[in-house]
Amino acid sequence: MLPKTELKKIAQLGLKKFRDQTGLFIVEGQKSVVDFLDQGWHCEGLYSTQKFDGLQTNMITEKEMQRITQFKAASPILGIFQKRLSSAIPTQESALLLDGISDPGNLGTIIRQASWFGVSHVICSTQSVDAYNPKVVQASMGGLARVTVHYTNLESFLFRATLPIYGLALTGLPIQKVSWDRPAYLAFGSESHGISEAVLGKLTQCVTIPAVGHSAVESLNVASAAAIVLASFTNP
Repeated sequence: MLPKTELKKIAQLGLKKFRDQTGLFIVEGQKSVVDFLDQGWHCEGLYSTQKFDGLQTNMITEKEMQRITQFKAASPILGIFQKRLSSAIPTQESALLLDGISDPGNLGTIIRQASWFGVSHVICSTQSVDAYNPKVVQASMGGLARVTVHYTNLESFLFRATLPIYGLALTGLPIQKVSWDRPAYLAFGSESHGISEAVLGKLTQCVTIPAVGHSAVESLNVASAAAIVLASFTNP
C-alpha cells in the first residue's frame, strides 16, 4: 500500500504547476514507459498492478492506480520520469516551429510524426501547451522520448534565423509545387488562428495544401496537415 501523501504527490503531476516545481512527469502504458527507459530518461519510480518481464516495479492495487492515473481508464503501469534540462535550440538543423498549439492531442501527435519522419527538434512558442502534459505524452506514443521539445519566443528566435522558414497557411504556394530547401524550419499555427502575424512576417514561403473538389471540409486538423507537410519535405 502506498501512503496517501505519495499517491497525492504522484496525482498532482497531472498539473503543470507541480511538474515545474518537481521537474517530474508521468508516463502511462507499457510501450511508452519502455520507450523512455530505452532512451535513457531517468526514472524516479515505476508502479504497476501486475508484473512485467524485465521491469522492476512497485506493485500497487488497481484502486491505487485509479488514484494516480491521469485518464479514465488506467493502464496497468505508470512511470515517474525526470524532465530533461533545456538544451540549445538548433540553428542549422531542420525543426518544426509550433506557434500557439494548445490542444495536447495535436501536440503529441505532431511530436510522434516528427519522430517518424526523422525530425529531432520541435520548437514551440511559449503559448503552446506543455509537452509534459500527460495527454501530450500519451498522444506522442513514445515520440517525446526521442524528440527534443523547446519553448521560446518565436518572433525573437526567427529574427536571428538563417535557415529558410516554410509556414503552412490557407493561402500560399501549393505544396505540390514547393521545391524544399533543406535544412529548414517548418511552421504551423494554432488550431483557431493559424500562424501569428509576428511569425508570418518572418516566413520565407507560405505553403498551402489545396483541397480536392468543391465539397471539401473547411480546413485540415493541424496534426494531419503537419503529417502531409513532413511527408513532402522529407521526400528526397
